[in-house]
Amino acid sequence: MGRKKIDIDYRQLDKLLALQSTLKECAYYFNCSEDTIERCVKRDKGISFKEYRDLKKQAGLISLRRNQFQLSEKNAAMAIFLGKNYLGQKDSIDSKVDITHNNPFLGLSTDELRKLASDDEED
Repeated sequence: MGRKKIDIDYRQLDKLLALQSTLKECAYYFNCSEDTIERCVKRDKGISFKEYRDLKKQAGLISLRRNQFQLSEKNAAMAIFLGKNYLGQKDSIDSKVDITHNNPFLGLSTDELRKLASDDEED
C-alpha cells in the first residue's frame, strides 16, 4: 500500500508564491518535502514547480508596485526612487564655474601667467 495522497491547498500556495516564498518555505508551510510539492504541482497543474512559481509570483510583484506608487504620493523618497527607476530621471549637479567674476588673472597672456608663477617660485 502506497503513501496517502497529499492535497495541496492551491489558494494558500498561490499566496505564498505571491510573497516570493521559496520551494523550501512552501514545503515547511505544508509540512511536507520539497519533492512532494513539486510532484503535486506537476500532477495537478501539468507544469513544473518553477513554471508555476514564476506565474504566481507576478501577483506579488503587481501588489508591491501598487504599494510603491501609493506610498510615493506621501513619501518624497519613494517618489524620487520611482522617478529614477521608471522615468529615467537622475540627479544633476550644476558644475558651471564663473571665472570672470573678480578674477585678477583674467585677460593675462600665457607668458604673463608663467612670469607670475615663476616670480612666486623665487620668493
